[in-house]
Amino acid sequence: MRETRWPGTVSYGILRREFDHYLLQRAEAAGAEVRTGIRVGRLRREGDWWRVPVDDGEVSAALLIGAGGHQCPVARSMDAIHPAETVVMARESETRLDSVQIAQITQTPGIPELIVEEDLNGYGWVFSKGSFLNVGFGCVDHGRGLNQRCRDFQQRLVRQGRLPAEIELEPFRGHAYAVRLQGARRPVGDGWLLVGDAAGLARPLSGEGIGPAVLSAQLAASSILEAATERYPDQLETEFGSGEPGRIGGWIGRLPRAALNGMGRVVCHQPHLRRKFVFEGAFGMRPEQPA
Repeated sequence: MRETRWPGTVSYGILRREFDHYLLQRAEAAGAEVRTGIRVGRLRREGDWWRVPVDDGEVSAALLIGAGGHQCPVARSMDAIHPAETVVMARESETRLDSVQIAQITQTPGIPELIVEEDLNGYGWVFSKGSFLNVGFGCVDHGRGLNQRCRDFQQRLVRQGRLPAEIELEPFRGHAYAVRLQGARRPVGDGWLLVGDAAGLARPLSGEGIGPAVLSAQLAASSILEAATERYPDQLETEFGSGEPGRIGGWIGRLPRAALNGMGRVVCHQPHLRRKFVFEGAFGMRPEQPA
């Protein structure tokens, strides 16, 4: 186990359902009409307006914002999904436990622990969020063998004494993320734009998507308020790159797999490199700036 520390907080954790509920409350408080449990039908354009069939009628809008995740109906309807995009698959479980059980499992309560696969094609994680234990696994090989890898990871935790066999975890839930690599999604068009996972903005090496989702939503809101949505793609490129490998990325991509694995292990073993390239680079972690 190798520990990486910063002088201050670089990341926060929250239960996903609590985070989603918080965002809906914020939206409603700002004047949005929140409607849940509604299925969206086929989108159609009439003049300058979009007509959106829903279960109990129809909604009209001059601008559509696609924020429906990897399989966002707006992204699919607008043909914005690139056929060659790279997809990360992940599964995770959040289980309420008592304080004794949490202490048995997490060596550093509240601090994430990442366990990288030997072939560097994925990683698992274990960390506590208050009285909840989050266990998950993700891989970058288009989901091939994800379920088996996840089961193997869980069994490995049990064998190592990290996860008591008698503890029954909540069922694992699956997620997919398009990462910003070759085959980036088209984020904007006539009367619509995409944010977050709908725009395929997950970080390439880690698959982390919450940070890019929040930042892209802020950029989208600013461009809409300024009536300048045409600037939105350039803003995304400034923040997240073009999605193309570039000269250095292309050179690295031509290296043999064994060489890439060797480089990855060197980075993971060296404290400065691990902090710089893994946590700050791949996960976007940064120390909080003074207000």
